[in-house]
Amino acid sequence: MLIDYPYKHMVTPWPHIIIDNFYDKETWEYVLDRKTLINKYRKNAHQEENGISLSKIEDDILLEYFKRKLPVSFLKGVFPNHRYSDHLIPTNTLKITNVPKLFGIHDEHPEKVFSCTTYISPSHNVGTFIYDKYKEFQKVIAWKPNRAIVFAPVDNLTWHSFGSWEETDRYTVDFFWTRINF
Repeated sequence: MLIDYPYKHMVTPWPHIIIDNFYDKETWEYVLDRKTLINKYRKNAHQEENGISLSKIEDDILLEYFKRKLPVSFLKGVFPNHRYSDHLIPTNTLKITNVPKLFGIHDEHPEKVFSCTTYISPSHNVGTFIYDKYKEFQKVIAWKPNRAIVFAPVDNLTWHSFGSWEETDRYTVDFFWTRINF
């Protein structure tokens, strides 16, 4: 699969890619209108310790964009060490983190085969903290609006965390290729 956009492929402490200017102009304007998206998917909202999550939304615009931008064939080539599945389904989550603190080190739920987080707003915030297999801090993926971090979750390896020190909301759009029956 030929991808027509630049990305940075990182290998330490585990493989991940960073894509700046992830969304095209039209889709970027769409995700920036978070009030409309929240109202549209209010039924999917649930309160978490760090804010609000709108999980497994079925937004045709976002799902089609992600499927086109991050096709499974491309991701399997970039991340040959990934969780196996015969059949993957795409899912989206909108997250609004509104509690200023660091949230725990974790790896992804076993259903997730490929994971993408896109930073939306505000202009300045904290990105994603990356740890090695021993849960030792390694680096930060800096926050930049319209930046995506993409990786293939591997149990007990792809440790990461996120947080916010700001009083403003940290808004992200997450995309996952997931296995069913997990």
